[in-house]
Amino acid sequence: MGFGLITNASENIKNPTKNVPLAIFISILFVMVFYILISLVTIGNLPLSDIIKAQENALAIAAKPFLGNFGFILITIGALFSISSALNATIFGGANIAYSLAKDGELPDFIERKIWFKSTEGLYITAGLGLLFALFFDLGAIASITSTVFTVIYIFVLISHLKLQKKYGGNKILIIINLTVLVVVFAALIKYQWDTQKSAFYASIFTFLGAFIVEYIYRKFRKREIKIK
Repeated sequence: MGFGLITNASENIKNPTKNVPLAIFISILFVMVFYILISLVTIGNLPLSDIIKAQENALAIAAKPFLGNFGFILITIGALFSISSALNATIFGGANIAYSLAKDGELPDFIERKIWFKSTEGLYITAGLGLLFALFFDLGAIASITSTVFTVIYIFVLISHLKLQKKYGGNKILIIINLTVLVVVFAALIKYQWDTQKSAFYASIFTFLGAFIVEYIYRKFRKREIKIK
């Protein structure tokens, strides 16, 4: 999801045609290296049974054997910084998308404002929704719901790219392959939710329905038609 957020800042990047793909590839490289190293350290310090038992807290527990309680606290603080960074990037990306959609008339005009720290409505809505999900679902369910939503977003991004491929470029075969993979991933996520976390399954369906209803009401209010070109 983080790689996709890089594209949301493309209008503020010099020479985006060159630098956006470069930023994505560099990010993927760093993430691969760090994830592999973290996995090796975790498996080297904890038996598999303990890793499974620890679940989301496995990294902090894995740091204990060679750093003691300091390692546990250090990893916990690092996780908080990591979450804050991810939230900051997501809010920045979401704000840019909302701004662009508002310019095209797809969202209310009052969202077409780019005055940072003075337009806080979106932050309150995001915080409220975040608290709502945190109260009713555990971390695993929230991660599953988020993955499902983002997978659907990227499916429609690829469908859009496929429709605009002749105008903006891109390998049609590669787009179709990635679209097929994401559709399979989405189906697997839905099945996983149904088999293991029915609350997450219903929450995902409710999220999609809620988004569709809000979009439908807004378009009816603005007397805009939903057309698939």
